[in-house]
Amino acid sequence: QGAAGIGKTILTRKIMLDWASGKVFKDRFDYLFYIHCREVSLVTRRSLGDLIVSCCPDPNPPISKILRKPSKILFLMDGFDELQGAFDEHTGELCTDWQKEERVDILLSSLIRKKLLPEASLLITTRPVALEKLQHLLDHPRHVEILGFSEMKRKEYFFKYFSDEDQAREAFRLIQENEILFTMCFIPLVCWIVCTGLKQQMESGKSLAQTSKTTTAVYIFFLSSLLQPRGGSQGYHLSANLRGLCSLAADGIWNQKILFEECDLRNHGLQKADVSAFLRMNLFQKEVECEKFYSFIHMTFQEFFAAMYYLLEEKEEGGKKNMPRRCSKLPSRDVTVLLENYGKFEKGYLIFVVRFLFGLINQERTSYLEKKLSCKISQQIRLELLKWIEVKAKAKKLQIQPSQLELFYCLYE
Repeated sequence: QGAAGIGKTILTRKIMLDWASGKVFKDRFDYLFYIHCREVSLVTRRSLGDLIVSCCPDPNPPISKILRKPSKILFLMDGFDELQGAFDEHTGELCTDWQKEERVDILLSSLIRKKLLPEASLLITTRPVALEKLQHLLDHPRHVEILGFSEMKRKEYFFKYFSDEDQAREAFRLIQENEILFTMCFIPLVCWIVCTGLKQQMESGKSLAQTSKTTTAVYIFFLSSLLQPRGGSQGYHLSANLRGLCSLAADGIWNQKILFEECDLRNHGLQKADVSAFLRMNLFQKEVECEKFYSFIHMTFQEFFAAMYYLLEEKEEGGKKNMPRRCSKLPSRDVTVLLENYGKFEKGYLIFVVRFLFGLINQERTSYLEKKLSCKISQQIRLELLKWIEVKAKAKKLQIQPSQLELFYCLYE
């Protein structure tokens, strides 16, 4: 387990590489299969045999031979928290036949619960928010927590990111001076965001402004570096389509959807040119195994833009050209609906959205965003959020979500 952006996916891929190179599990496993939970969620029904075939570079792998010794197989299931479907309601429907087609959530639940290939080994990654749900499915689990970069590794990352040693030294000095941000850089994704933003500031010839002290502020810093006009209209073009990006993110969160087709993008007023810009800016990525699908570069970016969706007020008639085409399934902008559902979603889908929302109502950041994006941000939401957290704080007993620690995270943002 590990926090968002801590390096869980990189770890699983490194294990695959080291196994293939004979560095780890050399005599322990004959086969390793990487299951990307985000991608397998796209398929409604599949057999375990089909799943293994999709994991193999060979189009005709010897399935019967592979499954003859299940104890020599390791399944790497990456991103349990990104799986769609309930994993605690199918005890009577579990699968024991590797040739039988089943719903993907039932198939993976059968693997996890050891009803299918019980001798096989599993290595499963998840965010902490889904750990409790995963624990209920496992017998005798062993836990490993990814702790992120040490101080030395943070410095090493900066000097690898910047090819110019002077730039690396200046960027690292700036981050070291901001104690809170330097601490946050233990998360590799935060390191990447900070380095990307700082490099863009350097290339634009601007002095390196003192950066932020919260996760939300880091993401705003990254976004603002993308929105800087570079002798053309690219920055303004992104600003004009930001609403479409935010509505797409919110729609995906409410429908527990993290992969989008081109028709999804069109429904939110995003055209191919916009998508190309987002790809260039590292906001979007094309899925390697399914090129017709797009996703945000990381789940936390989707959660950040979903939070912004609630803050951006709709423009009047004169600004309609900047609004996404109305999508019939667009979620309500009513923040009370969001708060009522907080903690009820599978695997904590709304937790980070609400946390980012608290970060975005910080008055200094609100003023900055209004100036930078030329948009109007709702002030009413600030009052609603503060009222909600006041009620929660006074409650003698909190429900499972939000925990008191999570309330402190929100207040800190």
